[in-house]
Parts: sequence; structure tokens; C-alpha cells
Amino acid sequence: MIYDETCGIQFPRIREYFLAQSGVTELSETEYVYLGASISLQPLPPKQLGSVHIARTRVVISGDSGADDIHRRFFMRFLSAGG
Repeated sequence: MIYDETCGIQFPRIREYFLAQSGVTELSETEYVYLGASISLQPLPPKQLGSVHIARTRVVISGDSGADDIHRRFFMRFLSAGG
């Protein structure tokens, strides 16, 4: 399973979320593993809509074991933040 999404959430906030999750291991500032799933974060330049700047982070979750679970947890945590 592969989830590849660009979220309107700041990179530090997403990173903090994954670091707080039980079972998630940090490999680097942008790479994590959860069970058999790999998690990759990529900070992107903000999107500008007029005078408003919207944070963007690319989140890629892939793997057979654990990908669905960690993606569901991530989605539920940030559901109200938009994507």
C-alpha cells in the first residue's frame, strides 16, 4: 500500500506527531518506520493564495505491514487541519 499526500500542515507539527507515536522509529529527520511501513516527510515551499501562505508537507507512507494503521491514525489526527 502507498499513500502519497501533500498536506496543508507544517513539517515540524507532522514530525512531532510521528515522534510521539508508539512503535514509530526515527531513521532521520524526514524518515521513519512503523512495523513494516516506511514514512517519508518532505517539507515543501508554502503555497501562496493572495497574501495568505499555506504550509505544505508531502507525506509518503508505504509498505505492507502497518501502512494502513499508521496512515489511518495520521489522517484522523489531522482530519480537521485540511490537506
